[in-house]
Amino acid sequence: VPPETFRSHLEYLRSKSYHPITPTDLAAFFTANNPLPAKPVLLTFDDAYADFAAYAAPVLQEFGFPTTVFTPTGLLDNPDYLSWSDLSRLSGNFHFGNHTWSHKNVATTIEVIRNEISLADTQLADHGFNSPKTFAYPYGLANANAQAVLQDLGYQLAFTTQPGRILCTKQRLALPRLRIGNSALANYGL
Repeated sequence: VPPETFRSHLEYLRSKSYHPITPTDLAAFFTANNPLPAKPVLLTFDDAYADFAAYAAPVLQEFGFPTTVFTPTGLLDNPDYLSWSDLSRLSGNFHFGNHTWSHKNVATTIEVIRNEISLADTQLADHGFNSPKTFAYPYGLANANAQAVLQDLGYQLAFTTQPGRILCTKQRLALPRLRIGNSALANYGL
């Protein structure tokens, strides 16, 4: 999404009285039945690409919109990815969630899943990130083994790429999302 289109998306959300929320807000909604504002929206980005810091973060900060960046920690500090110092610099405004260590598809053995999620979990915690514990499935594919690992590790939220906007407590480890592209947000039913 080009920066000018992204800016128009944020302007649209503001003009339509959407209220950006944080993972903490959504987790509290599920765990303590805390109310969410009218028209809540949780903004998420996957993969922690370097262009997030260059293009998206400044516009999000200008609008004051909280955002979650799902981060494959083993790819940080590599070309075209954010660095740990980028995460530290951005941490006041953005939440960094787990996206496995190497962006590994969770359609694999339970041992590989546990290693990928646990390693990223430890690295994020060591750097003071990922609270509340949130996760996005690489390639958007959830499965029962990955959900069991996430539950064992105390994860409160996990996101797929399955389209949808209805959330319930029973699906908190397989939440849907709307994937936004280059067209106007009105085209997504918002």
